[in-house]
Amino acid sequence: MLRYGIVAATLVLSGCIGHGATGPVAHERRLIELDKADRTQVRLKMSAGELEVRGGSATLAEADFAYNVPEWKPVVTHSVNGAESDLEIAQGDGPTVFGDTENRWRLALNDGRPIDLNAHLGAGEARMKLGTLHLRNVEVHVGAGEADVDLRGNPVESYRVRIHGGVGSATVRLPAHVAISATASGGLGSISVSGLEQRGGRWTNPRAESSPVRIDLDVRGGIGEIRIVAE
Repeated sequence: MLRYGIVAATLVLSGCIGHGATGPVAHERRLIELDKADRTQVRLKMSAGELEVRGGSATLAEADFAYNVPEWKPVVTHSVNGAESDLEIAQGDGPTVFGDTENRWRLALNDGRPIDLNAHLGAGEARMKLGTLHLRNVEVHVGAGEADVDLRGNPVESYRVRIHGGVGSATVRLPAHVAISATASGGLGSISVSGLEQRGGRWTNPRAESSPVRIDLDVRGGIGEIRIVAE
């Protein structure tokens, strides 16, 4: 369930005015077949809720949705343009609702497909276990809430990660056996880094400087805490 404060924060962030009612929880499952493209852009747009992303799908993507505001029904769009395909999942436009609301997405992506992942969550929680994926670029925006991004795994190529949090906290877990260059700024909150060494304005992993794979990480927060852990 979403807390009253989170839904109220969504109202402030989006500038929406309106009201609506909850109904019974609707459950939907979507399978997006693996297309013939070489890479895929994945875009997730969720105004408020709980987002979980992981690897392990035999298809391009498997999604499970649960929501109790009918207008929040997710819209799934999949298209292919030559070597690149595009997958977008967006929360339906609907009223701001106060009370006991539920909006939960669970998404599994294909491990073998090179992916650019862009996620926007206005308010709520994002839990992302991405270490098995073939990542090319990751960008996560959380307006009010928490983001936990786990990148531990064996990446096959270098990639960039950008995480922007507002009122809340962000935790990023990194594989210690690859080269890492990380920057973080936290506004009024605290910044905690473990497993890396600070050099100037960056944190690096000297033990893995010769690694052919490098993760460039930039984390920016508003008021909450930022935690970066390499292990």
